[in-house]
Amino acid sequence: MKLLNCSSLQIEEFSGLSIPDSYAILSHRWEADHEEATYQDFGKPDVIARKKGWKKIQHFCRLALQQGYKYAWVDTCCINKQDFTELTEAINSMFKWYARSSFCYAYLSDVGVDGVSLQQSQWFTRGWTLQELIAPSRVEFFDKDWNYIGSRADLCDIIEQRTNIDMSILVAGSGRVEGLLTTIPVARRMSWASGRTTKREEDLAYCLLGVFGVKMPLLYGEGNRAFIRLQEEIIKETNDLSIFAWSAPTHSPLGYSGILAMSPSAFETANDVVLSSDIKYNPEYAITNKGLKITTETSLMPDGAHFLSLRCHRSSDPGRRHLGILLRDQGGNVFLRWKTGRLWSLEHSAPGINHTMFISKFLEPDVAETLVGDMNSVHRNAFCFPPTPPGVQFVKAHPDGMWSSSRRMFITQGLDTFDGYVQYRTSGAADQHFIVACGFTGGGANPWAAMDGDMMKLREIGSKRGVTKTKISFGKSSMKKLPRSVKQAKQMYPTVVEDSAP
Repeated sequence: MKLLNCSSLQIEEFSGLSIPDSYAILSHRWEADHEEATYQDFGKPDVIARKKGWKKIQHFCRLALQQGYKYAWVDTCCINKQDFTELTEAINSMFKWYARSSFCYAYLSDVGVDGVSLQQSQWFTRGWTLQELIAPSRVEFFDKDWNYIGSRADLCDIIEQRTNIDMSILVAGSGRVEGLLTTIPVARRMSWASGRTTKREEDLAYCLLGVFGVKMPLLYGEGNRAFIRLQEEIIKETNDLSIFAWSAPTHSPLGYSGILAMSPSAFETANDVVLSSDIKYNPEYAITNKGLKITTETSLMPDGAHFLSLRCHRSSDPGRRHLGILLRDQGGNVFLRWKTGRLWSLEHSAPGINHTMFISKFLEPDVAETLVGDMNSVHRNAFCFPPTPPGVQFVKAHPDGMWSSSRRMFITQGLDTFDGYVQYRTSGAADQHFIVACGFTGGGANPWAAMDGDMMKLREIGSKRGVTKTKISFGKSSMKKLPRSVKQAKQMYPTVVEDSAP
């Protein structure tokens, strides 16, 4: 860790136990790059003296000395940004450095200019100043002329209103903030960054590493993929489902998206999200090369969508209705998020479907455009089954990875060959099992379907290629008939409503 000697104005380097226990730290909004004093400028007195940033450093060091601090840290000059290894280490350590500082001076260079007030300062719109506001145990604010404005503790009501940051964080004492952060839902912490910007797109992710207690390598040039990687790292550390409680327009005309958000701005309306239960009761989930894998219960909607509860609700909702997202089945147990412009909640609950899903991580804009045709043609080569009539119960489908419970069909688009079956059970005096088997070869050119009551004859049925109907209909099998008088049962679905957030 490099620190600035407040007396000599020279940079000194420390590591491990040699790092001073007490040092001051500067939080500020950068001037233009050529106006800031960098690590390379030290040792060039003629160059550094002409920079506006140097005057800022000098004034900061004088104040720090008056407060009894021998050393200080400034992000413009205490990191050698030409050394990428050092830059990576510094960004991954920065929250810890702020948290361990004794005093943070927040210099608001625009407050006092043309009547700009504290609440109007651009300092509150920068990505990096979020951790600089919440990590230190003590923060004090100064205007453009270094006149004292007040401390974070004194101004906590104004700051809370301006930033939506929890009061418990703003008034946290020394060494408490890191522990307190873990008690706040991921979505709510993300909302604190929703209105902030950074010069580099990737920094919107990197400036949040400490807020979520994760580390990751820097890859400048990857754009919003950095924010995707941040969410993946967070998922490795917590099973808080509120990380999916975001809402944003999608590039897909049909409203499809991946499960992960593309930027912190998607969490703008999550500032009042609270957990409905301890996350230890949440299902386990993980990122795989097929998407987010999760085994949990979903509720089936009348339009075939699945409602996935995120096990959180809005603090303003007296009914504590769970917020959730809508998913659509692509086949192969792969799902996409649907209607991403809002979060949703169930008007009334209903029995759910417990299954293992793979939810795509994200969709690139060009992929989203082609997805329209793919989703419209998902029925191609599919085997469709009718609702089960009274007296008949669905037991299982095989292979289950091809079965869409919401559409009651085997989604087989893209397969060259397919063989599957659905098992049913009749209830009543004569409780019997029967199966409907189906399949095709030649990429769907030779479909077949058949029904038999003997499960042991599945291989035999599989060889009967003469039946070509691919829209299965009870009572029309060539091998066995069910009573034609049986009427289809009316299916009851839960009702989903839009979340009330604006």
